[in-house]
Amino acid sequence: MNAEKMEIRWFKPMYRPYVHLYINGKDDYTAQMPQFANRTELLKENITRGIFPLMIHKVTAQDSGKYYCYVESTEHHGSTTVQLQVTEQQPDLNQDSYLQDQKQDKKGESNLTRTFPTHRKPHYSN
Repeated sequence: MNAEKMEIRWFKPMYRPYVHLYINGKDDYTAQMPQFANRTELLKENITRGIFPLMIHKVTAQDSGKYYCYVESTEHHGSTTVQLQVTEQQPDLNQDSYLQDQKQDKKGESNLTRTFPTHRKPHYSN
């Protein structure tokens, strides 16, 4: 299913403000949650095939939780839930996270759980 003309809304836990919105063929950041500003990207390489994962750059432990994706057009609509779990470790680089529904159960819940380390600055004491 081609999703180029669809509204694709990623949010948590409220519909608005949103994590990321794609509408009328372009990204819309006007009511984006401030903590996601300049950190989200809808990957559109396969949008004509109905595949449109959300990338969150520089994930932090605060990004953990349920993410909801709602998709709508004049002919189709649907929704799914993805769980993101971020653990705290000492990585060499900042991590990015892809949110994409892989499998759905009968309730529309995703079986996908992603775990990524976050960058933590060293603590220095006097």
